[in-house]
Amino acid sequence: MGSIIFQCVAKNKAQEQSVAKGLKQEAQKSKLRFAKSRQIMKRLHTVLLLDKNHDDRITLAETPEKHHQAFRRLDRNRDQIVDTKEIEQAGAFLDKK
Repeated sequence: MGSIIFQCVAKNKAQEQSVAKGLKQEAQKSKLRFAKSRQIMKRLHTVLLLDKNHDDRITLAETPEKHHQAFRRLDRNRDQIVDTKEIEQAGAFLDKK
């Protein structure tokens, strides 16, 4: 009877360790998702600050020269305007990484 109790305790201990490990991994993933969300929000805030005329679009003219290369990467349709759709697409891409 003692060995049955030991087996139950050992099994429960293994399950407990497995659950604890799973919870720890989920917490780490959650921290990463939060950090990525903060990064995206900071970038979006920076993008919105560039929108000088507040039309929810950023033109190449509104962008400082040092950001022109990043602007061109965001401007998917090459119309020299980065709109909210292109910003959302960039955010979705960053979120996958």
